[in-house]
Formats: sequence, C-alpha cells, structure tokens
Amino acid sequence: MKRNTWQREAVREALGDTAGFVSAQSLHQTMREQGSEVGLATVYRALADLATEGTPTRCSRRASRSTARAPRGGITTT
Repeated sequence: MKRNTWQREAVREALGDTAGFVSAQSLHQTMREQGSEVGLATVYRALADLATEGTPTRCSRRASRSTARAPRGGITTT
C-alpha cells in the first residue's frame, strides 16, 4: 500500500465529488479549475494506485483512454 500524500487525497476527493465516469484528463481539468496544483501525471498515478487498491470502478472505453468513478458507497480512507 502506498502512503497517503496530499496529492492522492486531492485526487480521491475530486473523484468522490464527480458523478459518473471521468477521464484522468477531465478530472485534472476540474481540479485545476478549482485551484489545485496537482499535475496530470500525478492524477494518472493516483488513479492507477487507487484502481490497484480497488477504490474506483474502472471502465476502459477506448484503448487510449480509461475512465474511473467512485464506488456507489463513496470512497473511504484507510
């Protein structure tokens, strides 16, 4: 299990605030619009780490783009 950084928490929170599936690019754009300084590569890594832990539901729409969403019960911090 990876350590919980402020960047990972920011991604986790932004994902939890998003309805439905969202791409890393869209999530990053939303975070930037809200004043976050988390980079796109960090968003990708955080989503990949969360998917490995089973936190978001992941659905691949195209070979070049994956999307993620928070589980129905919300995201919990361990």
